[in-house]
Amino acid sequence: MKNELDELDNTQKEECLKAMKLVQNEIELIATCLDHDTIEDTNISFD
Repeated sequence: MKNELDELDNTQKEECLKAMKLVQNEIELIATCLDHDTIEDTNISFD
């Protein structure tokens, strides 16, 4: 992944890092929900 980032210019790199941070925040939010078993209270399906 690092090599791919090195090929981008600084603006693209910043945008990419922002996007990865947003994805990381979403994953942490989902993990928190899973930790508290609230997943059963939602309509999320993993089928």
